[in-house]
Amino acid sequence: MSPATTPRTLLAPDPIAALKERGKSPELAAFLGWLIPGAGHIYAGFRTKGVVSLVLVLGLFCAGVVISRGESVSLRKPGGHQFAFMAQVGAGLPTFLALAYDAEKLPGLTPGYKALEVGTDAYGEQIPRSETGLLFTMIAGLLNVLLVWDALSGVPGATQRRVGEARRQRKLEALRAELEGAQGAEANEAAESAEANEANEANEASEANEASEANEAGQPDAGAESAEPTEAEPTEAPKG
Repeated sequence: MSPATTPRTLLAPDPIAALKERGKSPELAAFLGWLIPGAGHIYAGFRTKGVVSLVLVLGLFCAGVVISRGESVSLRKPGGHQFAFMAQVGAGLPTFLALAYDAEKLPGLTPGYKALEVGTDAYGEQIPRSETGLLFTMIAGLLNVLLVWDALSGVPGATQRRVGEARRQRKLEALRAELEGAQGAEANEAAESAEANEANEANEASEANEASEANEAGQPDAGAESAEPTEAEPTEAPKG
């Protein structure tokens, strides 16, 4: 996921403050993002967004250079694209590499469009290819400008998503604590009820034992009384 952060950082209301709390500089993130598309977001800790930005912007820019056979980024006079360069320069280092390629300053590399002969079919096909390449490289540069601004602003969209995730996590933890507390209270009540039942059963058993002992103690007395002989009443002699 994302880099290790503290709850305070996740809940920071200002994305720039959140970025600084993680020890990152928004200005450095913006510069790196301009120099190499996506590098600023990777530096700031948003690796997924950085890698996706790198692939999309750099892929779009390189596609424009390849389609135009290296003609899309050029400041030569005449035939250069000075106004388009104002948008292309937003892509950073790839733009200057493309300029060096157009100026044949990269060892062993020569732009393909320079080998075309004027008036040939291939030269006629180069015009729409060059326009398509210009469009691709300009869009890539402008997209990277937006990414640079996003990095300079502390990547607010991703920061807000992290804030939402942190809040949801805190709610889940609170609900879990409440459930655990309720389960603990129910367990305590069950334990107290069991103890009360045991106490009642013990009392009933004690009372039953006492009654049994009392009955056993009373039975010999009754037998002794019944065993004592009774005096015979004197009988009167019959009168003559």
